[in-house]
Amino acid sequence: MPVELIREYYGDEIAIYYAWLNFFLKQIMVPACLSIVLKVTNELYFEDPAHSPLNAFFSIFMAFWAGLFAVNWKRK
Repeated sequence: MPVELIREYYGDEIAIYYAWLNFFLKQIMVPACLSIVLKVTNELYFEDPAHSPLNAFFSIFMAFWAGLFAVNWKRK
């Protein structure tokens, strides 16, 4: 989205929201792709996908991702 044009028309507060939304959508692609891979892997290789050890890995990954997301947003 053209954040500068939004800023000129609506102001800083709305532009910051759209800048954050653009940043979030770009950053969430990594966990989204990983979750698709893990879902397919769980369905193919585990009898009970809810108790797969990959779910614990994904939870830990998301905790690290959330921290990195917050730090990277502060930098931007």
